[in-house]
Amino acid sequence: MDGVATFSNLSVNLVGSGYKLNATSGALPAALSNSFDATSGPPATLAFLVQPSNVVAGSVIAPAMSVTILDAGGNVVTNVIADITLSFYAPYDLDAARWDQIVADLKAA
Repeated sequence: MDGVATFSNLSVNLVGSGYKLNATSGALPAALSNSFDATSGPPATLAFLVQPSNVVAGSVIAPAMSVTILDAGGNVVTNVIADITLSFYAPYDLDAARWDQIVADLKAA
């Protein structure tokens, strides 16, 4: 140790700015670190922020659905541009023409 305590496995999982570390040991005066920021990691997954609601066939789904990109820690990734496509899944078979129409309508919306 040679008078130095090293912390090699610390991590911050929540995006934010102005973080500081406070080092303490018994009766010694505390030491406060400089502030630092934690930014989002690389894109890892998609998540619905607003889920689809039940709807009358032929009506617009409201409220509007929204999807976001998250990093591995569940933080919203804001520094990426990506195309997100919604595809329709039905728990029963649809004929191919109807399936294509539904997907095309969703992409155009």
